[in-house]
Amino acid sequence: MSKHKSLVWLSVAFLAACMCATAQADTVTMKNGDVISGKIVSMKDDGEIVMESMYMGTVMLPTSEVTAIRTDAAVTVEAAGGSRFVGTLNYDANTNAVIETQAGRVTIAPADFLAINPGEKEAAAPKWTGAFEAGVSGQSGNKETFRGNAKLTVERAYEDLALSGYASGRYAQEDGTVSENQQRAGGRAEMKIDDMAFWYTAIDLERDEFKQLVLRTSAVVGVGRAWWKDGDNYWKTRAGLGFTHESYENTGDDIYPSAELASEYGKRLSKSLTFTDQTRFLLDLADFKGWKGENDAALAMALTEDGSWALKLGLMHQYDNTPAAGVDRLDTYYYLNAVKSF
Repeated sequence: MSKHKSLVWLSVAFLAACMCATAQADTVTMKNGDVISGKIVSMKDDGEIVMESMYMGTVMLPTSEVTAIRTDAAVTVEAAGGSRFVGTLNYDANTNAVIETQAGRVTIAPADFLAINPGEKEAAAPKWTGAFEAGVSGQSGNKETFRGNAKLTVERAYEDLALSGYASGRYAQEDGTVSENQQRAGGRAEMKIDDMAFWYTAIDLERDEFKQLVLRTSAVVGVGRAWWKDGDNYWKTRAGLGFTHESYENTGDDIYPSAELASEYGKRLSKSLTFTDQTRFLLDLADFKGWKGENDAALAMALTEDGSWALKLGLMHQYDNTPAAGVDRLDTYYYLNAVKSF
């Protein structure tokens, strides 16, 4: 074979290879008529197509100047609403986008065509959720009276951390005289050990004018376990050690080591009814007679389809084994609250 014929065959082979590469390439057609061939890397909702071209390298093409897209290999197409389809794409800005998937042909409007190979969806950032409740309540014990109460609870869950907080208040008058003025607040952080167990740290504050309590501060660190959890159905317990500082009007300040034992239970009884029960004991480790306990049991009935509004009927007991002089050990509250979740 002559040298001239060898060059001819090499030229033909090169042209054939180029034609095959072009035939198998993705193409993007611009408004000015240019057709860019190569491999589409991605098209994000930031307005650009990233393309690897055989002759121009990596190019960025503005989607506002694109009239048509065709892919030779399967790509991931994201449509409005977050739906994703995998298949070859044939897009025409004047008609529609057609994706040939293994399950069949999918057609979407140009306005709903958002992205090509968008990558993994980012997890939604954690948000604060909670509830505000308020209503009227009654008490038997130190006083026989009706009173108003309000409570705000918030929580935020991360992958390995759960944060929660609350603030509540009760206020009552009898014949123009204040018979109750109580405020409470606190927060807790739970750090995941495994799917069921967790470490936690918590702080609780309480002020009660009627019980002569200027301020009680309890801080604990401990461990907890969820024995049962399935949506609105759960039961978890926790135990911790820490300290408690109390300041009373007539007896001054006292600080002592303390322990906390607590339980939280919830059960969805029906689509609209949920039962909850919370129990907490605070033990004085310097004087075992000085323990306090609280139980709050409630039945909530959803008033709306999404459960954002509810009616809550509850019964709360607060017990102090060593109360201030002239104060009963047990207070019993019953309440009917309107609840707004957010």
